[in-house]
Amino acid sequence: MLIRSVVFVIASLVIVFIISWELTLVMIASIIPVMVFGVNFGRAMKRMQEIIQDEKAKISNQAEETFSNVRTVKAFATEIEEIARYEKGNQAVYHQGYLKAVWYGFFNFFANFFVFGSMAAIFGVGAKLCSEGKLSIGQITSFLFYLVQILVNFLIVAQVFGSISTIIGASQKIVELLEYEPKIKTTNGEIPEKAESDIKGVISLKDLKFHYPTKKDVQVLKGVSIEI
Repeated sequence: MLIRSVVFVIASLVIVFIISWELTLVMIASIIPVMVFGVNFGRAMKRMQEIIQDEKAKISNQAEETFSNVRTVKAFATEIEEIARYEKGNQAVYHQGYLKAVWYGFFNFFANFFVFGSMAAIFGVGAKLCSEGKLSIGQITSFLFYLVQILVNFLIVAQVFGSISTIIGASQKIVELLEYEPKIKTTNGEIPEKAESDIKGVISLKDLKFHYPTKKDVQVLKGVSIEI
């Protein structure tokens, strides 16, 4: 849809420019604000979708932790606290979704206002050119026909662009996971030149301590020593 509409808009712009460059400039002047706003709209949609995905991931983890440890939750009678914790995250998702819908509605209003406003301006300029004998009724009619096609396809491009921005924001986490490089690599190490049977040595781990980055207050290994 994006490629078809873009090609159609470009071809139609060439045709209307041949029919009347004055009316074409009026039309372009009214479309430029929509294009500028569309770029900012795409960035905002991408940013809000990333926030929505992050908040959804948080409440999903909360729900998974609660259900998998339901016995502990029941034992300590923390059902109300868990519900409140989930509701807080759910409200954050709703708030971002609400802002996203408002932005989408405002963009549609803004686009339609300028797009159909350009038609009114073209009617006025076309009537003036027709009265001066620079354009005929047939040329104005042809111009308006191509103008409607341009506006319809331009709105399609705007909607597809908004959808693409949403998809990019939603897939950002997946891209980060695919491009993630661990600090400690477990594959593609150096291959020893000697045969394995000729390699002799001792590997010693002394007083090894470890805790996970997300739970720094919980020490998993406390002074473990291993000799191989």
